[in-house]
Amino acid sequence: EVRTTLGSDVSRAIGVLVFTLLISWVQLRSLFLAFAGLAIVTMAFLLSCAIVRRETIEDMSLISFLSVFITVAMGTNVLYIIDDQWHRARRLYPEARAQANRIAECHKHLIIWLLPMCFTGAAFFVHLASRMRPLREFGLLTAVCLLSTCFVCVAMFIPVLVFHEKILRPALYRRTDE
Repeated sequence: EVRTTLGSDVSRAIGVLVFTLLISWVQLRSLFLAFAGLAIVTMAFLLSCAIVRRETIEDMSLISFLSVFITVAMGTNVLYIIDDQWHRARRLYPEARAQANRIAECHKHLIIWLLPMCFTGAAFFVHLASRMRPLREFGLLTAVCLLSTCFVCVAMFIPVLVFHEKILRPALYRRTDE
C-alpha cells in the first residue's frame, strides 16, 4: 500500500520539479542556469543520502522523503542568493580582467547570506535527541542535505555562472546576430 501511494506521488514530485524549474528559469533569466542549478541541488541531495545512509531507499522511513522537498525548496533559494551576489559583484567589478576579484567578492558576501541557511540545517540536528527513529533519521538527513546544499551550490554554481557569462551567453548572442 505504501509503495502504491509513493508510486502515485512520483508524478506529483515530477510536477514540483517542473514547476521549480520554471520558477528558476524566470528568476535566473536563463534556462541553462535553471537546469544546471536544479541538477546541482539534486546532486547535493544524492550526496547527502550517500553520506548519511548505507541502506537502500526501501529502508528509509517515509518522513525522510520530506527532506527532498525541503532541500529543493531551500536549495533553489541558495541558487537565487548566489545569482544575486554574482550580479552585485559584477556591478563592483565590471571589467573582464577582474574575474578573480568578482569571485572573491561573491564568496565574501555569500558567507554572510548563507549563514541563516547553515544554521537552519544545523538546527535539524536537534532531532537526533528524539526517541523516535524516523524523526532522528529525518533530522539527520535534512541537516546534512541543507548543509551540503549550501557547500555544493557555492562550489559548483559559481563556475556555472562564469561559464554562462564567458562562453555560453556570448556564443548565443553571436549566433543571433548572424
